[in-house]
Amino acid sequence: MNIADFFHFFIATVQLHRHESFSREEIVRHQNAALRKLRKYALRHSPFYREFYSGKENSPLQELPVFLFTITKSGPCFLLP
Repeated sequence: MNIADFFHFFIATVQLHRHESFSREEIVRHQNAALRKLRKYALRHSPFYREFYSGKENSPLQELPVFLFTITKSGPCFLLP
């Protein structure tokens, strides 16, 4: 393990221990912040998500349309609502 790997491991361990003492409200805030960050990344880097969720970028998660994805012999298949 090199010094950079050790440093990343150490930081992750410190963050994990800090999160263990979160209150319920802090957990919800942390989860919402992580979800906003993930959605922002997906919209920025995925043409599919950008188009599929166009106009719904700030909608609550439970209000977003859901799509189904399956793999068939002929290739991927999206079952959109």
